[in-house]
Amino acid sequence: MKRVIMLWSFALCLVAVSAFAQPQTILDFTGFMYESDNTPGVVGYPPSNVGDVLEGVGFIESMSEPLVWSPDDYQYTIVISDLVSMGETDFGGGMFYISYTGGAVDIVAQRYDDFAYTAPDFGLEPPNATAPLTFADGAIYLHGVFSSFYMIYYPAMHVGSFEGYINWTIHPDIGELFDPLGNIFSGTVDPLAAQVPDGYDLEMDGHVTFNPTIPVEPGSWGQVKNLYR
Repeated sequence: MKRVIMLWSFALCLVAVSAFAQPQTILDFTGFMYESDNTPGVVGYPPSNVGDVLEGVGFIESMSEPLVWSPDDYQYTIVISDLVSMGETDFGGGMFYISYTGGAVDIVAQRYDDFAYTAPDFGLEPPNATAPLTFADGAIYLHGVFSSFYMIYYPAMHVGSFEGYINWTIHPDIGELFDPLGNIFSGTVDPLAAQVPDGYDLEMDGHVTFNPTIPVEPGSWGQVKNLYR
């Protein structure tokens, strides 16, 4: 009887769901974020008020298949834009939760031998003459829009994290991404990192992951039973 139950459970799993592989990281990035209320010289973080805009720039540190990674030939950068704060919520215990709407991500590739190549420069008090401009002046390798984004922050400990879902809409071969929708965009933030340039609010260290689906090959009930013989 026990074996029959196992067989039926196994069969139902095959019919009901597709199998999923382990989450796969397709790129890693580092850089800095800044949030403002769009008034020149006014920093908006912390606190994060309704209408403040979170943006960021940085470097792609690595890419994994199915993306193509050619760091000897290209400088890869990241530009995060137009994440609009819905305001922060005190969850107690020193934790604040901030939800954002809108927002987009560009992964930019610029050839080192391009006559127009300019080395990315964070500068000070962004947005400024070099940021985000020098991080965005190559060819768009990936472009995506957020379907959700939030940040959790502990002011007393000066640590936090962020997570969102990104839907990629532009890629030289969007099919390479298997499933370009709902990729997880996440990482940590540190406002007190020694290297945070003036005018930036947070150092970011993040990655993008997704769960590739493994197709389940159809089989007969007899084939399923044979697995247990």
